[in-house]
Amino acid sequence: MIKEYPTTNLCARMNFNAGNKASQHRQKARNPLQTQVPVTATTITLAQCGSTFIGANSSTAINLPEASAALGCRLTFITGSTGSNMDVNPDDADQILIQTNAAGDAIRNGVAGDTIVLEAISASKWAPVSVVGTFSDIN
Repeated sequence: MIKEYPTTNLCARMNFNAGNKASQHRQKARNPLQTQVPVTATTITLAQCGSTFIGANSSTAINLPEASAALGCRLTFITGSTGSNMDVNPDDADQILIQTNAAGDAIRNGVAGDTIVLEAISASKWAPVSVVGTFSDIN
């Protein structure tokens, strides 16, 4: 036997409407905007995990946090203009896998729009999650 339930005013009872603050909050949580950070010669902090770093019009080197302190940290790097090198440098004991051949080696890109997403996967390794373009080992 199939039991039927009344559906009258179901939406009203569940409070589905455009002004529902809880619904709006859930929508923002599902589609958060990336924090964009202009690349400067600095070391990335753990508070910046999840951010997108965009290279400006001049060559700049940026340092990754130690992988051991940043497990699960994911960072996106986008070269902002052609001809301006963006260098991403790991801690001396850390390696950017696939892109470099030794711990401490930095990567470089100078083509606008090229992108790399890195994630700290162990105490001494950053792994590329996504790469568009060529990021070269510069050490």
